[in-house]
Amino acid sequence: MNSPVVGIDLGEKESFATYMAPDGDIREQFRFPMTGEGYREFEKRIPKETRIAFEASGSAYAVSNALKGIGYYDITVAHPKEMTWITKSKKKNDKVDSLKLAKLHLVGMIPVLDLVRVRQFDSGERFK
Repeated sequence: MNSPVVGIDLGEKESFATYMAPDGDIREQFRFPMTGEGYREFEKRIPKETRIAFEASGSAYAVSNALKGIGYYDITVAHPKEMTWITKSKKKNDKVDSLKLAKLHLVGMIPVLDLVRVRQFDSGERFK
């Protein structure tokens, strides 16, 4: 897989992104607000061919739609119950979690979740 990746640790008001080159070098890590201005900031920093990954959450469906709306097309939503490297980690913070997502996505090891299920989650259902 020869394209850069971004792992995003989604937050309610603010998210944290780790942008990695295809060779695994970290190009940039940054926070951005979950607002129109925040998405514009993200768009200025991250090329459109970048593969993006984040865990399913209450805002995942909306974030996916917002990113697609500004031209990103390779978006992967990770199944949270299968992300044990992140969920069971002793060291949990936005920077570490976004880096782990980026590393897993770089090597094609993100457990994918169907966006239909993400939409159900947004409506209050829980993953099984």
